[in-house]
Amino acid sequence: AVGAAAAADTRYRKDNTVEAYFISQRCVGCGGCHSRCPADCIDAKKKPLVIDQNKCIRCGVCYLACPIRAIDKRVTYCT
Repeated sequence: AVGAAAAADTRYRKDNTVEAYFISQRCVGCGGCHSRCPADCIDAKKKPLVIDQNKCIRCGVCYLACPIRAIDKRVTYCT
């Protein structure tokens, strides 16, 4: 079971999973994801760009905005 601290964490969903987005090596640095991120959690100074997982609100806007599908969505099951 997910502990109380984890349950209060908005990254965890009701099915005891957490999803996260990661920018892959396919990134060409166009900045499409960076310009649309509402949490301003994407570092555009690095190539490939990097998502700060501590700032990310897991909305998926970057995932949908990437024109070359360089952002991977990962779902992890928590026990």
